[in-house]
Amino acid sequence: MTRPIIAALLLALIAGRGVAGEEDLATQVKTLKKERLETLTELVKIYTLQYEVGYVVTGETFAEADAALVNAQLDAAHKPDAIAAILAEAAGRQFAGMTTAATRNQANDVFWWSLASSPTSFRVNGEGKNEYEIKALREKQVAELAESVEKFTKRYKAGTAPLDALVKARAALLDAQLETAVSQRARAAILRIHARNDAFLLRMAEQKQKAAALASRALFLNAKVRVLRDAEAKDQVAELKAARKERVETLTELVKLDAGLWSVGWTTLATLTQAKADLANARADAADTREAKIQVLTEAVKQQAEQVRVAEVRVQAGFDTKADIDRERLHLLDLKIRLLKERAPQK
Repeated sequence: MTRPIIAALLLALIAGRGVAGEEDLATQVKTLKKERLETLTELVKIYTLQYEVGYVVTGETFAEADAALVNAQLDAAHKPDAIAAILAEAAGRQFAGMTTAATRNQANDVFWWSLASSPTSFRVNGEGKNEYEIKALREKQVAELAESVEKFTKRYKAGTAPLDALVKARAALLDAQLETAVSQRARAAILRIHARNDAFLLRMAEQKQKAAALASRALFLNAKVRVLRDAEAKDQVAELKAARKERVETLTELVKLDAGLWSVGWTTLATLTQAKADLANARADAADTREAKIQVLTEAVKQQAEQVRVAEVRVQAGFDTKADIDRERLHLLDLKIRLLKERAPQK
């Protein structure tokens, strides 16, 4: 009689622990989601300030962060009135962002574009001036065009200026430098420097185009995997597995390419971070068993935690901004949330 009672008590105790474990897991997920929401809120505020003053933050980057914030807010909201307020506020931010972009383009971009695209209008008119005045004007012209090239280079790297704009700016600078050169030897030296820079620019442009193609392919594979997975057709299991494998291979190549571009300043840290996060999720998705998924995600969490630490060091050294830390932390939180969900008891 005693043994059945003890057995019943043990079963009740185990069941109680299971419920407590699930509640503890739910609390952890809730805490991480709250931290993610707070981090996104801070990131959008930073981007808003940077975007308004013309800092190198693209409208696309701003929009992606804002969309992530809205999704996190909606995930935390439960009442219809709260959801409506979140959507209304997001629409207001989008309108304000479009207005800011239009104003900034009119205020800043027109001058640099006209300077780069109309080099002949900036040729020095020597009529009525002595040689010293002409030399000073030409040197000023070269300095202004060099600043224009620097601006367009930064914007092209960040994805906010087309390649043809940078090419025109460089052509204008070359034209002005040749006008300023005092000898044939000096002109030859200028041409050699530009030839080397143009070869480097061509290589980087090709790498950026390849990265864009890989990113586009990865997006297509995301959609293909989603469609095949949702169909749950037994005859498409092999095709789904192949699509997941190709997605991992594509993103692996993209991460290598973005890492190389970032090391020479030709892509943003945000682009590289996103590619790494996509690769981690793709690897987890391609894992055959639950244990394998947990192993992949555990390793990804460790690597991303190190990325957060590196970002903090870079900010202290003045290389990056607080927004870079927030981006790295967001990816870490997303990975932790997915890992906790994978570890949850299967129902």
